[in-house]
Amino acid sequence: MTRLTVELEDIEYQRLVGFAEETGRPIQSIIGEWINKMLERRETYDPTKDPLYTFEGYDNDVPSDLSVNHDTYLYGGKYPL
Repeated sequence: MTRLTVELEDIEYQRLVGFAEETGRPIQSIIGEWINKMLERRETYDPTKDPLYTFEGYDNDVPSDLSVNHDTYLYGGKYPL
C-alpha cells in the first residue's frame, strides 16, 4: 500500500466527511472507489461513440479552408498556413 497526501479546500473536505458519514464508509474507501471508476471510464472511452465524432457538416457558404485558417477568420490579419 502507498501513502498519499492530498490537500483539499475546507469545503471539499467537509463535503467528503459528510458523504462518508452518510454512507457509513471510510474516506479512504470512497476515494479509492472514485479513482477506480474514473480510470475505468477512461480506459473504456471510445471516441467514435462520441456524438461530436459523428457530427455531420452543413452545406453553407463557409470558406473551404476555415478549419485550417480559423484564426484569420476570427481575428483578422495574415495567419494562413
